[in-house]
Amino acid sequence: MKKRFILITLILLSNLSSSQATKAISKLIYLDSDWQETTEDTHKYYRIVNEYYSERDYYIVNDFFKSGALQMTFKSKDKDIIKAEGQTISYYENGKKKALCNYEANKKIGKEFQWYGNGKIKLEAEHFIAKEKKAPKFRLIQFWDPNNKQTVIDGNGIYSNLEDLEDQEVTNLDSFSEKGEIKNGERNGVWTGKSTKLNVSYTENYIDGKCINGTSTDENSMEYHYTEVMKEAAPANGMQDFYRYIGRQFRIPKIEGLGGKIHITFKVNKNGELINPKVIRDFGYQSGEEAIRVISTAKKWNPSKLRGLAINAFYSLPITITAN
Repeated sequence: MKKRFILITLILLSNLSSSQATKAISKLIYLDSDWQETTEDTHKYYRIVNEYYSERDYYIVNDFFKSGALQMTFKSKDKDIIKAEGQTISYYENGKKKALCNYEANKKIGKEFQWYGNGKIKLEAEHFIAKEKKAPKFRLIQFWDPNNKQTVIDGNGIYSNLEDLEDQEVTNLDSFSEKGEIKNGERNGVWTGKSTKLNVSYTENYIDGKCINGTSTDENSMEYHYTEVMKEAAPANGMQDFYRYIGRQFRIPKIEGLGGKIHITFKVNKNGELINPKVIRDFGYQSGEEAIRVISTAKKWNPSKLRGLAINAFYSLPITITAN
């Protein structure tokens, strides 16, 4: 009987160990106000990548406010390089639904619906890729003001967003309160707006959705003129020149067949300096450390500009190292 009892015990322990080995384990990531990885002490949001240590076609990602309230839920094909795919739902901290939209590789596509914090409908829009420029475009279809009065009907009317979202990151166009005409779903004529966080006001002129010109005025009455509302950060001599620089500077051990992909993120500050590089994925052999060294010694970029003002921006860069 004693031997049989021992045998049964071993079988139970074996089954328990097997169950624990296959149990899905999630990953917790702390995020700051710019949605960049940070520490528990300084986080504003946190992210849970479900079943992170399992091999899956898609990973369910849930973002939370610091309070623990759900902020967003979506899917990503990659568990490290997070890019929203499929239907994505975001929420206000009070639990009310904020927005619903479909994504492809982290870009909005198709219909989008937004609501106010009290649960009332705010807008219906459509995102698509412009064939002539292969660039994302936005068409506003319906809009209701906070009093539930519809001011844009079937793509025509007046858009007036009086919410000056001071707590939004400055790279988010929703951080501006603004007003202007919508014609055939696109901006038209004169638009005016302001941002409390940037302490700036602006006037822009549009024709069929294209910004012809704009002028921002800051707290010191300095004016900034522009034709692009958002201008992304970029190397002074273009990305191809920057990749050539990486190719010249990158040093790896001379091991036959060694090579692979590195994914690194960094911040381009208002002065165009590349700072705070972080490796998301590398192929070992100190390839990540070398990528950080190369990025840290790179020349300045042209910084991002939002309505003519230089702003901080985050950049995600894949680097492919060819095997020797």
